[in-house]
Parts: sequence; structure tokens; C-alpha cells
Amino acid sequence: AAIEEERRMLMKAVGRKTIMTALRIAQAVLIGMKVDGSLDVTSWWRVMTPVWILVAYLCWYPIKKYINSTSAHRLLDAVFTAGIIVMLVAPFFLLADRLEGKRMSSFDIIMPWMLLMGVSFLFLFCAISLAGSEQLIQSGVQLTRRHAQSPPYRHDYVAVDMD
Repeated sequence: AAIEEERRMLMKAVGRKTIMTALRIAQAVLIGMKVDGSLDVTSWWRVMTPVWILVAYLCWYPIKKYINSTSAHRLLDAVFTAGIIVMLVAPFFLLADRLEGKRMSSFDIIMPWMLLMGVSFLFLFCAISLAGSEQLIQSGVQLTRRHAQSPPYRHDYVAVDMD
């Protein structure tokens, strides 16, 4: 029964990856045809249909996460996940709007990604600064309880503890 469950999950993952790859290939072909002039009458919003399918899939993820979560803060988790997804996909909507002829700066298009990266770096730097130097050993090697009590400690020797 467990093997069947693993097999089912593997088939589901392979199917999902295959669909995502097919969407990327279709997107590349559609953009190429639009730039080449074969799809002159088609709007950029239609050309970007594979992206919109991916966006719909990504928007479903926080909803599924909220429904299946057992966390005490499941709404907060889902809201933050949805916020990050919106920041990731917003430039695609802005890009399609610009390609349709609306005058807009390139900076305006990539601004959501820049905000997301800025917040990520802020969290990273806060985590690094809050780590505390008292928890770090200068050589980068952490002592085990048994070796911390032994008298001589050599910095050029690393012991592997199999406890």
C-alpha cells in the first residue's frame, strides 16, 4: 500500500513537471511567432496564455495550503504565501500591458521583484545579525559534549562523532 502511494505521488509529480515544461515550450513558441509576425492580430494577453495558466496554478497553492494546513497560523501562512506569489507574477501583467502599447518604464515592470529581493535581503541580514557571535566558534567547528570536556583541543584535527 505504501509503495502504491509513493508510485501515485511520483506519477503526479512527473505529470505536473511535464505540464509545466509543455507550458514553457508553448510560451517560447508563441512569443517567437508573435515577434516573427505570424500572430499579428493576436494580443499579447493571449500570447501569454501559458503564463496565465501558471499564475492560476500558483494562486491555487496558498488556497490548498490553507485548506490542508494543521498549523495554528494557517491563515497567516497562506496570506504571506499569496503575497509573495503576487509579487512574483505582477511583472508579467505589467509586461503584457506594456507590450500592448501602454507607456511604462522598465523600472516599473521590475519594481515588484526588486521589492521582494529587498525584503529578502533585509530578512537575511536581520537573521545574520541576530545569530549572535557567542554561538559561533571561530574555526567554524562545533565541539560535541564529549570533546568539549577533553583537555587538549586541536584546531587542525576534526573528529567525527558517531553517537
